[in-house]
Amino acid sequence: MTTRNVLGTALACALLLTSVAVSRAYASTGFGIARYSLTATNEDGSADTQAGSHPYELTVEAALEPNVDRTSADEVKGLDFELPPGLIVDPAGVPQSNAVGTVRMSMAGKIVSAAVYNLAAGPGILARFGFTLEGAWMVADISVRPGGDHGMALSIQDLPQRGIESVKLTLGPASPALLALPTACAGPLQTTVQGESWGKASTSLSASFPQLSGCSLLAFQSTLSVVPDITEADEPSGYQMQLNVPQGDSPEGLSAAPVRDASVTLPAGTSLSLSATDGLTGCEEAQVELDSSEPAMCPNSSKVGVVKIATPLLTHPLEGAVFLATPDANPLGEPVALYLVADEPTSGVLLKLTGQIDLNQVTGQPTLTFEELPQLPIVDIELVLFGGPRALLSTPATCGKATSTSELTPWSGTPSVTAASSFEITSGANGTACSEPRPFSPSFQVASTTSETGAYNSLTFIVSRADQEAVLSTIALRAPPAVGGMFAGVPPCGEPWASEGTCPTASQVGTVELAAGPGPDPYYPSGSVYLTGPYGGETQGLSIVVPFDPGPFQLGTVVVRAAEQIDPGTGQLSILTDPLPRIVNGVPVQLKALALQLDRGEFRLNPDGCESDAVTGTITSTTGDAFAIPTGLPGASPAPCNPPHTAPPVATPEEDSASSGAATASPVSTRITTNDGEATVEVACKGTGTCRGTLRLNVETRSKGKGRRSKTTTIGTAAFSIPAGKTATIRLMLDARARALLDTPAHHRRLSATLTVLESSPAPSQTHTESVQLVQQKAAKRSS
Repeated sequence: MTTRNVLGTALACALLLTSVAVSRAYASTGFGIARYSLTATNEDGSADTQAGSHPYELTVEAALEPNVDRTSADEVKGLDFELPPGLIVDPAGVPQSNAVGTVRMSMAGKIVSAAVYNLAAGPGILARFGFTLEGAWMVADISVRPGGDHGMALSIQDLPQRGIESVKLTLGPASPALLALPTACAGPLQTTVQGESWGKASTSLSASFPQLSGCSLLAFQSTLSVVPDITEADEPSGYQMQLNVPQGDSPEGLSAAPVRDASVTLPAGTSLSLSATDGLTGCEEAQVELDSSEPAMCPNSSKVGVVKIATPLLTHPLEGAVFLATPDANPLGEPVALYLVADEPTSGVLLKLTGQIDLNQVTGQPTLTFEELPQLPIVDIELVLFGGPRALLSTPATCGKATSTSELTPWSGTPSVTAASSFEITSGANGTACSEPRPFSPSFQVASTTSETGAYNSLTFIVSRADQEAVLSTIALRAPPAVGGMFAGVPPCGEPWASEGTCPTASQVGTVELAAGPGPDPYYPSGSVYLTGPYGGETQGLSIVVPFDPGPFQLGTVVVRAAEQIDPGTGQLSILTDPLPRIVNGVPVQLKALALQLDRGEFRLNPDGCESDAVTGTITSTTGDAFAIPTGLPGASPAPCNPPHTAPPVATPEEDSASSGAATASPVSTRITTNDGEATVEVACKGTGTCRGTLRLNVETRSKGKGRRSKTTTIGTAAFSIPAGKTATIRLMLDARARALLDTPAHHRRLSATLTVLESSPAPSQTHTESVQLVQQKAAKRSS
């Protein structure tokens, strides 16, 4: 081998060894970020750690992993810097085209730099900065992250494929309001950069941001305004609630602290309205997608209000809707929770917040609470809950001054601040005069169905009150003497099933229907009545079981016990209830009507003696008022009380004259208004004295085809007692079968009312029957 060959071989080996060494030192590690930092500095270059301060400069710097084998696919395409929550970049005070900072990049080993300018923000972003490097135009966008902590993000996208090795972006010095540090002194805070290559590879790296201090220097204050739609007591109402949190700088030049937690307690006597639940649904967590930048897909039937949020970051406020979250199945796990979804389309800012309505379990007083609000300078939150008969909330139950209070906690960790707002309730329900205590004059009716032999198949007791009246508490009933065992052979339900509401079907002796909630459109729960063993000092009792599951809410099952006795000698039935439910899982029942139907077996009125056919008893209110029950059983005739073999008395001329002016009853309206489980017919009493009798509501249905046949069914019966010259509205509770018949197409059915006056006074007893055709009129339903 020649010397040249030896040297050539040696040189080749040396070059090979050098190449191997370089390859090992700079071997491809793929696409990655080697270093990342975020710093805030004062004008002298020292670290700025004062909470709420306006730093002189803010710098983000990211260096990529070295890669000598980098291809075009390995080049960095974009960098997203997730700034710590509460760190604000707001160029609103900087004129467009003014410099707001500098940028420096390492491109293929060459350092290049340029000024960064404030530009007009594009669609869907909060702010935009631009710069030019090596003839390439680039932008850095500021946005608010959807969901989570709603912190700000700085994004540089579509970087040129020119061997970028590092990026250093500095904002400032510029307007003092361009930058603001978080107002929370917890820490250290976390910041993250996420990178994406042109080949779709992704990587991320997190870094710590120093813990801040001096939170006690930050200002924080608020005001509150709460106004209902109406000023009537105990009525469904909308509410407008407004929280104002000033966000200007303090004398020290520090940002005011934004609100972290906010709660508003509505006045005592305000409550969640059961009337709101007809047609109301909940929005599922998957429909709202709290961490998504996509619009919420909550159903319109879950929308209960609107919201408006103002911030100095935006020219226009964020606007959106308030949705009822699916009870219990929401991020808070609360039975009554809300989603606030608001956006400002131009900037792309979208806020999705979760709150709850806490209900006082004793009084029902509601408190709206929103925790962990975003660390953004929110200056005003206006929340409006819809009004109308199906409003989510009701007004306080009594007249006078009603005061709401708020408690707001700042992100600075300094003490909470409170505020108050008052309004006046100026009238009772339905515009009636204010009265304290509230009046109490409930209505009591007895309805029944009879068999072909004239025996009672069922007996229904109906108690109702007007909105402005005191709330029902207990009911004591005593029916007239009877023969026959209405509950004969019924096995009584024992304990603990009777108290728990889990009696077997064999013990059921009837049903119960309620009307609950304020306003003209109450909630109608229904349940069952069971015979039990001894209760309340009597030999038997009743367990009245009603599930309360209005709309999307599952409030639980209400069990009301009653002492019940049937006199073995006379068959006289006596019932005394425990106090009726006032509140269920924090929701006031506001009971308006109760229909108790006993339909197990049958019985007849006792034909012997001179006992009255009247149902007697007492209804009490929660305020201690008592109301005596004066009514007779429908269809009953008073037992003969004349001594045997005594001729009937001869009427005097004066009595004949009185008889000619006997009171008569007739309908004054040919319309019947139906609403779910209730029907109403207006009846007038003419002549002199009092009209006492029954009203029967009939439905005549006709079959289809040539040989059409008709069938008349009585779907409701009610007793009435009306003074002459007066008009009364008779209410009839309708069961499921009756409602189904009323839903039959009008061309296949006809409605009529039959009035039978069983007795008039002072004229002698008489029987007068009148029938009139009726036109059905559906009650208005709530519009969403």
